[in-house]
Amino acid sequence: MPLPWGQYIVLARLESKIDKLAKAVDRLQPAQGSDVGEINQKLEKLLQFAQQEMDEMTQLDDNIVALQQTVAADTTVVQSAVSLINGIAQQIADAVAAAMAAGATADELKSLTDLGTSIQGNTQQLADAVQANTPAAPPVGRRP
Repeated sequence: MPLPWGQYIVLARLESKIDKLAKAVDRLQPAQGSDVGEINQKLEKLLQFAQQEMDEMTQLDDNIVALQQTVAADTTVVQSAVSLINGIAQQIADAVAAAMAAGATADELKSLTDLGTSIQGNTQQLADAVQANTPAAPPVGRRP
């Protein structure tokens, strides 16, 4: 997976600074040999830290993508359920209209009309219940 633009910038800056430090180490006088070893160790630690940061950023990006996919799938399921319910309510309304056109009375169709009205009212209750009973995603934080 390609890295986000911001990570490339951070990595480039870290690499540039580490490169400058490495060149400075190369210019040290031989008499400062013990300092060179210490600086090399610090540079190695910086490189390890930079790699660890990049790994953590990549993992975070992967987690965000997975969460986005999960939310999209859940949204699709909820929208499908609402569409199904609305479709049933519309079929009932169409059947009532056809029956009225064929000569049925409002009293004869009252129970069917009430059913359609009830279904339409329950659609919002369903959406609210799904939202209320969907646990919130745990916060994504950095590891210490």
